[in-house]
Amino acid sequence: MGENNQAQLSKKWIIAALLQLLEKKPYSEITITEITKKAGVARLTFYRNFDSKDQILLTRSEELFQEYLAEIKQSQETIDIRQALLHCFEYWQKDARTMDLLIKNNLVYLIEQPFYTFLEEILAEIPDLKNLNDIQKTFILGGITRTMLYWISSGSTRSAAQVTEAILTLIDLDHLIKSEP
Repeated sequence: MGENNQAQLSKKWIIAALLQLLEKKPYSEITITEITKKAGVARLTFYRNFDSKDQILLTRSEELFQEYLAEIKQSQETIDIRQALLHCFEYWQKDARTMDLLIKNNLVYLIEQPFYTFLEEILAEIPDLKNLNDIQKTFILGGITRTMLYWISSGSTRSAAQVTEAILTLIDLDHLIKSEP
């Protein structure tokens, strides 16, 4: 058990070290040696936990996605598309600085695939969207992902609620939102 806790701590330190280094220099110039030194771990510890620098960022993204998904699943009420979108934009806005660093370092590919997978899981939690076909799901997934990336990287002053309403208006999903009796 102690070893597992130590491994988790080492992962957190390595992730934090890479993010701190990204604040100061381009991703392409950051070495594994710098990361391990900043994290205070041995190079062997790095390779026990990660295959590459990319794997660090993928792991971090997946952990954040799992936290968000757990929050959605813990909700006692049925979630609709408006709530899911709003919560999604509010959640990722909290991590805007890191997302912006990834965008500026041309690392969008490390965000996109996990984000698609994550959004598919979210769509599965929304009863009204379970009947979407593959084309419709792909459109929604791509649109939300690209909107999120643009919203973060452009420094938009629009709120999460404004972005949510703009999307719903564009794709007219209001008919999927259950009306209150």
